Amino acid sequence: PRERPLVRAEELAAMERIVRFGFAQRRKTVVNSLKGAGGIEPARSQAALLAEGFDPRVRAEALDPEAWQKIARRLTDV
Repeated sequence: PRERPLVRAEELAAMERIVRFGFAQRRKTVVNSLKGAGGIEPARSQAALLAEGFDPRVRAEALDPEAWQKIARRLTDV
């Protein structure tokens, strides 16, 4: 267990939603999964990935929890 939780309580729902969308379409890139399942514009998700130093062609399984947290924060207003 972590001494401090990775995700703050107020951002948990948003992060869970983004991660679910990211994994919803198996073997697609995160950008395409977020577009298809989450309705998030590809340019917006690409910008979030690039801002955090990730290749826009990355697949969901290649990202660790900390990466998902950073992406979710960029894509939500939490």
